Amino acid sequence: TGSGAGNLSGGTFNFNTPNVSASVGAGLTAGATNLITVTATTGTVNISAPNATVPGVSAQAILHSGACDFIITGSSFSGGTGTDGTFAINKSSTGTITIRGTLNGTLAGSRTNCHGLSATAGNTIVIGNVNGSPNTGGNTNFGINQTAGSLTVIGNVSGGPGTIVTGK
Repeated sequence: TGSGAGNLSGGTFNFNTPNVSASVGAGLTAGATNLITVTATTGTVNISAPNATVPGVSAQAILHSGACDFIITGSSFSGGTGTDGTFAINKSSTGTITIRGTLNGTLAGSRTNCHGLSATAGNTIVIGNVNGSPNTGGNTNFGINQTAGSLTVIGNVSGGPGTIVTGK
């Protein structure tokens, strides 16, 4: 279990040990690729973060690639606004990810493929709302882009002019 105070700039946090918890006391903003990386192969990793955004980089704020289960609690996870192909959360893990918070497609109308969550393996549980991009240019900016595994959403699903959820 870990905690910290103040603003953090640059660097990454890699959770490669199972059954750990971390709490982020301020907003989480990715300024670099993979601000939080979860690579543990067993157990569960828990992270509490009040907000996650991905501005201006072709990356993701949170990468879940280990086979462990991952629980993240926050208020809002939004696709990037500065570069095409930016996700708040990128999941290639065979484990289950549980997201407690809102997933949004990008808020920038000129971006494409900027998802709240991009998942290519394993199962996803969302306890919160899922929103497609509210912008007219947001037709490929999904709240969730999941291509494998199962998806469960406990909350409201809404969209703008684009698609809200795509995939399998």
